[in-house]
Amino acid sequence: MLADEERVQEARSKKIADLNKSKLWKKFHANLLKAPDRIKELEADGIPFKVIKEFQIGYHPGFSYYDENSKGKRERFVSPAFTFPIFRNDRFVNIRCRILSDKPLVTGKYRPIWTSLGIAFLIAEVPNQDYIIITEGEKKALNLYARGFSAIGLWGVWSWKKEWIPWLKKRYKHHIILFDGDNEGVRKAARELSNRLNGTSMFLGGKIDDLLNKGKITADQLQYLVTGVRGKPW
Repeated sequence: MLADEERVQEARSKKIADLNKSKLWKKFHANLLKAPDRIKELEADGIPFKVIKEFQIGYHPGFSYYDENSKGKRERFVSPAFTFPIFRNDRFVNIRCRILSDKPLVTGKYRPIWTSLGIAFLIAEVPNQDYIIITEGEKKALNLYARGFSAIGLWGVWSWKKEWIPWLKKRYKHHIILFDGDNEGVRKAARELSNRLNGTSMFLGGKIDDLLNKGKITADQLQYLVTGVRGKPW
């Protein structure tokens, strides 16, 4: 079993090394820079051009993925997608794709471009902050970052791994869980992650990027909440 795990890890390391050489994310970023309508779409979602450049957000015109079809069977689909390169210690580890399809997706809008490279999440850190907001998806994390908040964008409310907890505790003093919905399943996920981190979970009655973009909550109001409740579990 150990030999199998070592082979998987070796293959993964080789793939990451090859991708670091190819710099595929830069090609996707170049695609986006030639697609002004897609840039406007991101800007309308609260992600300004300077953040697009900083995080090298890209555009994949034909991302291939699997999902359930109308008959409930697994089927391959192709759709345009925004791409978000993920780095650790300035080293590329994967690309997360946000599918741009009108078709309802059973298994979520966000997918890794290579599942074999494992789960990784985007970190958008503002210097000299002792907290992190943990939310769903790269677009929400970057929307928060553009407004002065440090944020992590998860795949979904249950996509975190317990192996991440010690690293998160060591890196940040305060952890604020800010998920989309307000149903019991989401609350359960938020409570469990919050308890493991000794953090705080907040529900603001909607998706945080929509609330900010539509002016239903301002950055100052969110800052007030963050300052007031961080590190104090509800």
